[in-house]
Amino acid sequence: MRTRTRIIAVILLAATACTLWTYLLQPKSKALYRVVILPSLGGGWTWPDAINDRGQVVGSSTTADGARHLFLWDREGGMRDLGPVDGPAGINNEGQIAGTMRDPNGERRAFLCAPGGARRLLGTLGGTTSIAMALNNRGQVVGESWTAGELNHAFLWDEAQGMRDLSPPGTERSDAYAINDRGQVMIFSPGLRVSVWEPKEGAHARESKAAGAAFGDINNEGHAIFAVRLPSGNSRLMTSAPRSDWKPLREFEGSITDMKLNDANQVLFSAARPSRFPFLNRLFAPRWTRSYLLDPNRGAVLLDRLVARRSGESLIARDLNNAGDIVCALISGDNDRRYGVLLEPIPPRWRKRTPRQGTRVGEGHGMRRERYGFLSL
Repeated sequence: MRTRTRIIAVILLAATACTLWTYLLQPKSKALYRVVILPSLGGGWTWPDAINDRGQVVGSSTTADGARHLFLWDREGGMRDLGPVDGPAGINNEGQIAGTMRDPNGERRAFLCAPGGARRLLGTLGGTTSIAMALNNRGQVVGESWTAGELNHAFLWDEAQGMRDLSPPGTERSDAYAINDRGQVMIFSPGLRVSVWEPKEGAHARESKAAGAAFGDINNEGHAIFAVRLPSGNSRLMTSAPRSDWKPLREFEGSITDMKLNDANQVLFSAARPSRFPFLNRLFAPRWTRSYLLDPNRGAVLLDRLVARRSGESLIARDLNNAGDIVCALISGDNDRRYGVLLEPIPPRWRKRTPRQGTRVGEGHGMRRERYGFLSL
């Protein structure tokens, strides 16, 4: 009996040694990104919202007294406090920032400010509230605003015409989440449907009847993407090339929480679902979250593996630019700590040169203009 036990022990030890040896001899994958942890404004958390092609990041961060302020970060100037904020912020390549603040009456109002300039309130559609969601490189801002009848409608603001109501006809509620440099706007309306507002026609096109649509983006080539929540709790990505119908792309486990698309047709998003082990929620994050980059050449890149995390921390994708730079938020399980994370691609470790500002769309990833690259994933 003892001899048999010894033999089994030797076999198990040898198997363990072989497994360990095989693991140690495996070639380790080289890092695709440099990881930069963004500082705070003196408080406990930082939440990035957007990054432009110059590598400037904007978002909100707490100060030492716990107040929520708008920040601007770049390598030259570091972290700068731009004053109180009460909503998401965006930044274009000119350095213009769009966001939301409280006016003297305590109402939320969308604003736009030039680099180093004062904030300019953009008004409303007749109600008391407006919220900026995105802007393009022409200084056009989109978002949502209350009307005089207290209905929530999508808006487009520009210098020439001020704030315009873009809500699809016959709808009581709509939101504008994205705008490109052509002035095309992605709008979500009742039933969580999606449409693209075309500035030349002044009308809505590419309307999707898919129920459960949530979050999407449109790039400067007119390619668009959004997520549909399925009854199973998973999400399906839907895509559309310019002036074409929506097509299903791929299904992912969990509910999409945000989504961004750049001019190289890279897609950034996070998917979350309730924990599979509810009894562990007191010890770990109550929601299971994964963040992905869909790249036309590499397929799905799981970003969670690229950032060192403590137990219970989740990585939430926030934005990416045309250089492939990504900003994320790292959140603790109890939501007590939030960190801003910048991922900068290391060009030699990608198949093609990472496209930078001024590079022809798609050049950096071996794509042609007429080909909607990520449809092949």
